[in-house]
Parts: sequence; C-alpha cells; structure tokens
Amino acid sequence: MVCLKKNADKSSEINQLDFDSASERVSNLSGVNLDEEAANLMKFQQSYMASSRIMSVAKETFDTLMRAV
Repeated sequence: MVCLKKNADKSSEINQLDFDSASERVSNLSGVNLDEEAANLMKFQQSYMASSRIMSVAKETFDTLMRAV
C-alpha cells in the first residue's frame, strides 16, 4: 500500500514538472511579456485621458465663442 502511494506521489510530481515545462515553453514561444503589456496599457490609458481632456477644452472654447457671437 505504501509503495502505491509513493508511486502515485512520484507520478504526480513528474506530471507537475511536465506541465510546468510545457507552460514555460508556450510562454516563451508566445513572446508576451505581462509587465510590458501592463506598462503599455497604462501609457495608452494616459494618452486617452489626455486626448479626452483636450476635446473637453476644445468644446468649452467653441461653446464660449458661439455664445459670444
């Protein structure tokens, strides 16, 4: 009975190592760096917010000019 448990434990350990190895290979092949993606996401979000603010200021300026006429 103890021998079966040891075999099952070894098999489980080997399967986990195989899984980890395969996951690492897939990650290396995909070439996606999550840190870089997060940095890009923040950069694009800041750009979007800046563009949104520019559009708001332009609208306010246009509205002010239209009221002056």
